[in-house]
Order: sequence, then C-alpha cells, then structure tokens
Amino acid sequence: MSIAFKQLRFFQYLELRFDKRLRIFGSAIFSVYLMAWLPIVVYVPALAFNQVTGINIHIVTPIVCCVCIFYTCLGGLKAVVWTDVIQTIVMVLAMILVIIKGTINVGGLQTVLERNWDTGRLEFPTLSPDLTVRHTILSVSIGSTFYWIGNIAVNQSMMQRFLSLPDLKISKRVVWGFLGGIICIIFICAYSGLLAVAWYFNCDPLNSRLALAKDQLLPLLVMDVFAEWKGLSGLFVAGVFSAALSSLSTGLNSMAAVVLEDFWKPFFKKLTHKQTQVMIRAVVVILGAVCVGE
Repeated sequence: MSIAFKQLRFFQYLELRFDKRLRIFGSAIFSVYLMAWLPIVVYVPALAFNQVTGINIHIVTPIVCCVCIFYTCLGGLKAVVWTDVIQTIVMVLAMILVIIKGTINVGGLQTVLERNWDTGRLEFPTLSPDLTVRHTILSVSIGSTFYWIGNIAVNQSMMQRFLSLPDLKISKRVVWGFLGGIICIIFICAYSGLLAVAWYFNCDPLNSRLALAKDQLLPLLVMDVFAEWKGLSGLFVAGVFSAALSSLSTGLNSMAAVVLEDFWKPFFKKLTHKQTQVMIRAVVVILGAVCVGE
C-alpha cells in the first residue's frame, strides 16, 4: 500500500478498497450511531446524580456537556487522551471501593455468593448449541466476537487512538492492554450487581419505593454502603461522570475528524490550519448541543 498506515483515517480505507460512495456511506452510519448513542452516555450519569443529590437531570446534563465541549475544543485529541486516563482511574477506583466496602458490610464474599445462589441469580453456563436460546456459551461467544471487533477494529473512536501511537507494534500492545482492562471492568460491573442482590436480600428497593427505576439501584446501593462515610458518595458520582465524559469527549473528537476528512475534504477545497481548527471546534459545539437537545 503506497499510503503509510499512520496517515490513514479509518473510512479512507473503504475508499481505497472500494470507492468514495462506500466511504461516505460508512461515515454517515457512524455519524448517526454517534448522534443516537452520545445522549444516552450523558443521561445515565445524570440519572445517578439525580438519585444521589435530587438535582433535576435537565439541569445536570447541559452542565456536563458544556464542560466536555470546552476541554475537547481547547485541547483536541491530546486533551481527550489525558482526560480519559484520569477519568478511567477515578471510575475504576470508585467502583472498587464500593464493592470492597459493600462486601465487608454484608458479611464477606461467601455471603454475597450464597444469597445470589439462593435467589437463583447464579447459574451454570448453558452449553446448548441452539442459537435461539438467549444466553449460551456459543451464542455469547459469537455475539461478543462481532460486537468487540466492531467496537475496536472498525470504529473511528478507537482508530484515532491507535493512529496517535508511534508504530504498529505499540498499537498491538495497547489492544492487549485494552482487553485486560475491559475484562476487569466487566467483572467489577457484574460483581456490583451480585452485591446489590446480596445487600437488598430481605428488602426489594423497587417494591418499597426506595428506588423508582432499576437504573437507580446502583446509586442507591452506593448511598447505603457509604452512609457512614460522608463524601464518598460524591466519589462514586465522580466515577460515573468520568466514564460519561470519557465517552462523550472521544465521540465528539472522532465525529469532528469524520466530518472534516470524509464530508468536507473530498468535495470542497482544502482548508487552512486556522479554518480547520474553526471547523473542528464548530462540529464539537454543534454535536454537543444536539446531545443536550436529545
């Protein structure tokens, strides 16, 4: 291939392999996907914040989006990468603290597992080859493979991270590191669900109206776990918002790159460096406003 790997944007490969129409089609699908997904990313932590503080989600959401738009516009990819690192550390540490303190309070790991087993929450993996069964080892393996290939190998948000690295060898190492991190996060999320079942073993928070929706169960658990330690509920909220800001900033930055490279440059004259910066920042602001509106 005559064009160096580092100089390629992901959707440019579709043009090289097929034609410009497919490149535009792929970019359009990615743009629609982002515009539908990013509002959900903002809504979930706003819901958790509402459960902890009582502040209306329609007040929290614009504030979060404005903060994210500001540092994404100001710092570009470098700001996105470094804030992602800090936000991931805060998020993981907050969740680890929740599950450690919660496990100790309910009586230990054995109690958590016993209560989940007694309520039928723990099941042995289904080995059935029938793909119409919702969760089997075969169906989950096939579905997860395609899902993660789509999210890692053919996603502009991930590709821009890989392209920011010095060479292909380091990019491969990052993928393996990402795999380990995802496994840890999935384990933490799954165990927090088991902990919630064990904590509310004798009291259903939905029936007792302690929580109005299933989305509020985890924030409620955090408030109960940290009832004795003032201020730590705020650490959890910071962790949740860290996850949202990380995803939102990455999405805004990648969307700006797609608009510039795939919707502008192939059809219009090249921009100067200053004009490019203005366009990228305008895309970030407009998409951020759309997220708030949705």
